[in-house]
Amino acid sequence: MAQYTGPSVSDGGNSELSATAALANDAVAAHGDEVPRFGPSAGNNSEHVAIYQGGSSGSGHGAHGGHSSWDDKGGFGAGNNTANVEQDGARGSSTLIYQEGGNNSLSTLQTAKDSLLYIRQSGGKNNTIGTGLLDNKGGASGNTFTQSGSDNQMVINQDQSDNHIYSPGQSGTHNKAVIYQKGKNDLTANLSGNYNEAYISQNGQGNKADVNQSGGFNDLNLKQKGHYNTADLTQTGGGFYNGHNDRGSGGSNNSGGNVMDVTQLGFNNDATVNQNGSSNTITLAQNSSNGIATIDQSGGTSRNTVTANTNVNNGLVDVDQTSGTKNSDVVINQSGGSSWDKSFDDDKHGGGYVTLVAAAKVLQTGASGSNVDINQTVSRISTTAYVQQSGSGNTANVNQH
Repeated sequence: MAQYTGPSVSDGGNSELSATAALANDAVAAHGDEVPRFGPSAGNNSEHVAIYQGGSSGSGHGAHGGHSSWDDKGGFGAGNNTANVEQDGARGSSTLIYQEGGNNSLSTLQTAKDSLLYIRQSGGKNNTIGTGLLDNKGGASGNTFTQSGSDNQMVINQDQSDNHIYSPGQSGTHNKAVIYQKGKNDLTANLSGNYNEAYISQNGQGNKADVNQSGGFNDLNLKQKGHYNTADLTQTGGGFYNGHNDRGSGGSNNSGGNVMDVTQLGFNNDATVNQNGSSNTITLAQNSSNGIATIDQSGGTSRNTVTANTNVNNGLVDVDQTSGTKNSDVVINQSGGSSWDKSFDDDKHGGGYVTLVAAAKVLQTGASGSNVDINQTVSRISTTAYVQQSGSGNTANVNQH
């Protein structure tokens, strides 16, 4: 019998990350009763793989094919390990991979139901999850890190700098993905299906997150703590609205179609957020000097909601709701401010804002019955607000204090 004894996901001493760390541990705990039962007695159509790599130039391979199996490779050293696991057509399965040191790589293929994929790379740099191969258009190709099916859980933890996650693919329904990176790392994720949840935390400086979530009634939560971080997030799909449902079942959030919650703490952070479809919700918070948030909702933009709260010296919130904005709301609250910061220059507007410290812009096209509320409460700095609504029955309120 093999039993996984790797460490649990921690918040790295940062209380802001405790919630996400708890989600990761909850994902593991949900399958805790399976972990001690690695081996032939685990049951029919149940596959379990545990790989620990602490040495150099090692490799671990997990079996597959409708029966239980486990593989445990150990050692000591600086890394340079490779792990490959395939689980196909199983139920109640688990893959647990723990790699120490640097220059490690791994790939998985898990096609199952009610299963767990738990990855930890610890104590080194230049670790890679997925292939990272790029096609001639700059996108990922030949990805070999996937989980498909329903009611599955994917947990990834990288706790050092200069690590990479290339396009983890999770597809199906009612799946959960939890990704935690500490240091200066980059992430590209492609998630598809309906009623899925994704929780992503990056703690450090110079992190990059590029996440694409397609389907309906999905939740995406991103938290970045540190400086010079960038986030490019896209959700395609929605809650149907006139086509009914509007999230009538499934998912942890009871409102509408897709839900996105973005938090950035630090300075010089940049968030680009896109949603396509109706009945979607975006909540964004930046506690950041020199922060830029660009939010676009398009494609049947009905009953969509944007709420942006920023506490900054220099900052821009730019919201576009296009393609027929019906019964949609935008709320922007900007507070803080204590001094001028001459370094802020909004590249999007060719430096047009320069030192206009707290800036808010909202564009609603083809709008009807939609509302915009902008509240700017700052001290000893300048503010600017711009609202453009085309259509009828719309309301715009701007308060500057």
